[in-house]
Amino acid sequence: LLECFLNYPDVDHHQPFVLDFDLLAAQQQPEGLHLLCNQDPQYYSVEPLDMGAPQLVVYHKEPNSRPLICIPVSRLDNIINFYHIALAHAGATQLCNSIFVYYMHPKLYDRIL
Repeated sequence: LLECFLNYPDVDHHQPFVLDFDLLAAQQQPEGLHLLCNQDPQYYSVEPLDMGAPQLVVYHKEPNSRPLICIPVSRLDNIINFYHIALAHAGATQLCNSIFVYYMHPKLYDRIL
């Protein structure tokens, strides 16, 4: 029940914030997500999402659409768990739709089910 009151886990240098851009960027590189930009440059690019933010691999559904951050496999379960708690244990559809507002992973829906 306490989780429903937005009792987020403690954040420190051993356990950083799940959605930290620096952490996501650092984990995108070894997983080879940057290679998607060469394989399919129409949909994937590397760009900062804000001034001073790190370069992230992002996905565009359409040209000039809002970029969606590509989730590294190593962060997928942590992001799903974070959103599940933040949304007060929402169902699978709402959970997926909420994550897909800012993030993208081709196996997200399969991983939630």
